[in-house]
Amino acid sequence: MAIILEHFCTKTGKPIVVNDIPITETIEHCLAEYFAPNATFKLGTVYRGLTTESDLQQFQKQGWSLEFAADDRFYFMDESLCVQMFDRPHFGAAYGSNMFTPCKSFAERENLRVLVVNATTGENGGVLSPETAIKLVGDGDGKIDIRLHQELGNEAQTPFQTRFGIKEKRQGLNDESKPLDSTWQLGKGTFAPRDLSKIGGGYDLVISTEQLKGRVREQEWGGGKEGESRKESAPINPGEYTMKIGIGNKTDAYYGMTSTGSQFWNSFPNGVKGDVIPRLEQRLEELKEMTNDPRKIAQDYVRSIDVGCMDRRNLSDCDRHSHKEYNDDFIDFDHLNLEEFEKLIDRTFGDRDRNMIYRILRADLEGHYQLLEHPKIIDKLQEHWRKQYLDCASGRFIKFDSAMAQTCHELAANEVSYPNLPDGEEVIVYRGPTANSNTINIFINRHLDNESFDKGTIKMSPQGLKISLSDCDGDRMSIALASEFPHTTAEIKQKQLQENRYTEIIKLAKKSYEGSFEQIALQAMENKVGLIANLCMKGIALENECLCIPQNEVADFIRSICQGIEKMLAAETDKQYPVQYPDRIKKQILEISDLCKLEALETNQNNILEKSCNLYHDVVGILGGELQIEVDRGKSANRSNPEIINACKVIVTNPDIAPWVEERKIDEVFSSRKMNIKGHGAIDMMVKMTNEVFAESSLIPRSTQQFQDLFKGVQFSPQEKLKAIEIKKEYDALINRAITTSRELEQTTAPRIIVTSCDGSKIDIIGLPNSLNSHIFDTNKNFNIKIVENNFEKTQDKNNY
Repeated sequence: MAIILEHFCTKTGKPIVVNDIPITETIEHCLAEYFAPNATFKLGTVYRGLTTESDLQQFQKQGWSLEFAADDRFYFMDESLCVQMFDRPHFGAAYGSNMFTPCKSFAERENLRVLVVNATTGENGGVLSPETAIKLVGDGDGKIDIRLHQELGNEAQTPFQTRFGIKEKRQGLNDESKPLDSTWQLGKGTFAPRDLSKIGGGYDLVISTEQLKGRVREQEWGGGKEGESRKESAPINPGEYTMKIGIGNKTDAYYGMTSTGSQFWNSFPNGVKGDVIPRLEQRLEELKEMTNDPRKIAQDYVRSIDVGCMDRRNLSDCDRHSHKEYNDDFIDFDHLNLEEFEKLIDRTFGDRDRNMIYRILRADLEGHYQLLEHPKIIDKLQEHWRKQYLDCASGRFIKFDSAMAQTCHELAANEVSYPNLPDGEEVIVYRGPTANSNTINIFINRHLDNESFDKGTIKMSPQGLKISLSDCDGDRMSIALASEFPHTTAEIKQKQLQENRYTEIIKLAKKSYEGSFEQIALQAMENKVGLIANLCMKGIALENECLCIPQNEVADFIRSICQGIEKMLAAETDKQYPVQYPDRIKKQILEISDLCKLEALETNQNNILEKSCNLYHDVVGILGGELQIEVDRGKSANRSNPEIINACKVIVTNPDIAPWVEERKIDEVFSSRKMNIKGHGAIDMMVKMTNEVFAESSLIPRSTQQFQDLFKGVQFSPQEKLKAIEIKKEYDALINRAITTSRELEQTTAPRIIVTSCDGSKIDIIGLPNSLNSHIFDTNKNFNIKIVENNFEKTQDKNNY
């Protein structure tokens, strides 16, 4: 059960082709195929600022229409499906990705006995008391009878993340007198196995109303226009039903490990100093010992994958793709030919088959030591080497336990139930990524004797989930024993005091998109999550800098703050992009400005630091709210306020003491140079130590020809030799093309076109402006093009015309 999607350009309508082969991708066991088994699917490539509504609608004459969208993935079909799944066009963008979520298994079942329960009130059609019914569901999680769970081939005692589709339903349990409703319905979330045979009328499934998506519920969705009231379109109400459902298992719950990282540790400078630095010293010492030994670097690479598989302790995939695959399908170095070996290595590039490199290295490390210096192996090991330093600099080398969240109504708001850590102990719990420390908590771990055991999960109360801004539709929580991180724990508790918390994040009522679905899909592409998250980190770094700055550097830092205040005020009168600050923030800026004007700055240093700290704290709180709006952008037309974002950006970058935010993404960092830092906060401490130890690896590749002795005695015909030469030429051409393309991307990430003149000359045009002739992508038209000399000094060295 799988569908194949062909990628095509929404400007030209032509397939995206590489080496004369159209690019396609396969998705297995998805709802789109379940509801439209005979349809054909395509993925349209869109271009920000260039793709228009008419571009997306032009294919309707050919029988293709845009049915679903998720970020920049635009799904076209030759059948109409969106209107059958959703009663509002914008749901095609809000939940469109769920139609194409691959599942590891999928099966349809008829005449399922289902109880639908309101996850907030416990309402269930009067079958059970609300107090009893509400314990069966949560925000995104329901229950599946153990017999159906086993029949579907699921792992015993293991909840799973699901995508399910309802094709038919009838009120009541096998009551043929009730009309059959064939309205289709999308469902998602998680199901945990339970014996449901003796609950109420006996059920196969208990579904939470929060799991049902794509049908209007007034309390969740506001009108598209202010004051507009939308007519409710009869979503599935709480009660008993008989249903035909296709149920997919996306992934089983599992106990794992997850990296922490800069977003987490940035908030806890004392935690880094007391808990992370000792661990960092040990890890850096390990890297130092590897520097001059490629074998040890390779062993560390293999070990990292072994640990990664152990991290997913309940997933047999790891065994299948690493240890088991290596043992059953080892590399035969005595009979390996060069052509197949090159293909073997090539398949490892990208993320398609990392396990192949693992198998090669593991086999070589067991005695051959012949391939550690192969150029492509060296490239992979150098990537690994750089990543180790980046992990040290960001704190990612610190790992916490992780598990899938499930609702438990027996727990208090400050309690969780996680079987792999001791009963009664304090634990650090959060769901990444985090905007700030508000959602990082210290809970009490409680083992529940009467609670059903669910592998791979952490149980939390509805209140605890809300505090963590989490739900149970597959969210994974990070967990660590608090006693192992005592300084971090103390700092978390301090930051959770009411007077130290950031402004609480309040989720806005979802707002409907307006216009055609093509317009909605293009609007939903907007994405400022990364920008705002980076600003949050810079704001937190500034706030902590006010607390961590060494006494002998306070005066210089105060001068930087005062210079920044001047720039903030000057930005209000900027002719091109004037900035407007929220009233409270403006008042704080003016107070600091007044202190900066005083002649006796030295006597006001503490006052300036305190007020600046409060300013940055409040800005981070504002950014947290704007970030949440952007996180929900696919499901709602609400958008972050650009004026507020611009104002906050001016504040947290004047002064900018956290260049590490951008440095993390620069390839040269920890490849050929150290990371730049300016401050003294949590991340700065780790980067400083990592910089002191960083050394370029001694990984030097040998010429590929030096490996020819591995293939002595291999017989080949003249035709095979010619074929090998042909392959090498093609390979070299592709490498050269890749280098050229990389250079083009440095100039612009916008689309490029190649025009052919009447005499056959070809001209590349890059950096296409938004005001370009709308027909420029029409391959059947002729155009008059004027080429002028480039008079812009900044780009003259790259483009003459």
